[in-house]
Amino acid sequence: MLRVGSDKEVTSLESVSMSDRDFREDDLREWIISDPKSILGEEFLIIGREVAVQRIGDAIDLLGIDRDGNVVVIELKRGSLQGTVDFQGLKYAAYSSHWDYDYPSLAKRETT
Repeated sequence: MLRVGSDKEVTSLESVSMSDRDFREDDLREWIISDPKSILGEEFLIIGREVAVQRIGDAIDLLGIDRDGNVVVIELKRGSLQGTVDFQGLKYAAYSSHWDYDYPSLAKRETT
């Protein structure tokens, strides 16, 4: 990451992990909810947090809808993890792919 000053001077910024700065997954969640475009680079509407997925006994960290009406599943992890983290996101994506356009609004009502 770079910082560009008003004088157009470029400075390289030190890379640090969230755990190094004592940030939690909840902090990241709130940053994304408050400004998804700045954090993730895309505009979408967050419609639910910790959305229960009954069939697999788990919860989607953040559920959103993009400008085209597509469901956006966001799985948050604070640090680097080994194992099946990517599989968890794929499970949620596969599960949500069966939802019709009314289901996300139902999920919103159940989680807010």
